[in-house]
Amino acid sequence: MKPIDRQNTWSSAAVHVLLATCLWFTASGLAVAATITYQQGAAAVSADAGINLPSYTGTEDTMLWDWGFNQGTWSSYGSDASIWTSTAQTGLLRFDVSSLTGQYVSINSVKLVLNPNFVDGASGNTAIHRLAVANASWVAGGGAYPNTTITGGSSSWGEIHTSSPFNCFGGNQWAGGACSGARVIGTDVESVPLASVAAGGLTQGVPHEFSLASTSLDATALIDDWTTGVNSGLAIINDGAPNLSNVDFDSAQSQSANLRPQLMIDFEPLPVPGDANGDRLVDAADLAIVLAHWSTGDSVATGDFNGDDTVDVADLSILAGGSPSPAVVGVGQLASTPEPTSFSLAALGLLGILGVGRRRRRRVAAVTI
Repeated sequence: MKPIDRQNTWSSAAVHVLLATCLWFTASGLAVAATITYQQGAAAVSADAGINLPSYTGTEDTMLWDWGFNQGTWSSYGSDASIWTSTAQTGLLRFDVSSLTGQYVSINSVKLVLNPNFVDGASGNTAIHRLAVANASWVAGGGAYPNTTITGGSSSWGEIHTSSPFNCFGGNQWAGGACSGARVIGTDVESVPLASVAAGGLTQGVPHEFSLASTSLDATALIDDWTTGVNSGLAIINDGAPNLSNVDFDSAQSQSANLRPQLMIDFEPLPVPGDANGDRLVDAADLAIVLAHWSTGDSVATGDFNGDDTVDVADLSILAGGSPSPAVVGVGQLASTPEPTSFSLAALGLLGILGVGRRRRRRVAAVTI
């Protein structure tokens, strides 16, 4: 007598019963991009990436000012409320984005928002350059105009780490050489700016958005460098006519907290284990997908979470172990999302049924032999 294949019997029954139960929960989900904004003193939150910084404090900025061969050239402005830019002033800016390390698949866009609080003259361009890795050790310092006392190691127009006044030729030079002000194109900063705007394109009191990458590939490379490589920061360079073109921006020390520099990053977060439809939830909709593609699915979108080109108990186990809590959820979503406990019990119950089927088959086969 041929033994009854109870595994297939139990599997088929369980699949069809639970599929019928779950289908009305199913919704067509699209991959959800996430956005995080870094701004001094504000919350930096992305539930998709598990980031929750109630008060971000990772912005550094300063300006380097060429006053000629006098004390001002060796002064620190890292606590000033503004970043001044002109042919004699270079702005430096850096955001700590290390909280994004290992939390994304790719970066869609990187945008820098600066608020011009003073615009004088309309010649030349204001460009955002990547600072050379050789200048990555710059230090913002604590001075502010007019009290610009240098603190140990602070950066100034004269030196990357200022040791004493009137010394452009010591061992603390910028990559571009003696008293370069970190603005020698191709040496102190990369040759091609990440973004640029004509001075006439800036309006005092109106925040301006600079797109720092033209493609997702470039954006990903930039954030890869800043999270796992060297984050040397950015240089803000104005190349207008000397003494005729000045643009000042609110700094991270601005009294107007909402006008401080912002770095906005749009990214594709790491996939959630057990999330088949890409809506950042693990729920009955994903269970329905798994059941609908049982033994035929060959991708995450069809329930193959472990990449073995089939949908089976292993994938159901991954789904059952996933967090049913929504990563980002609104009131409407909460109202329509099944109770996590019920969902987990349904998935685990199916696992139990399939497990019983396997045990019974082994017993019947043993008797037949």
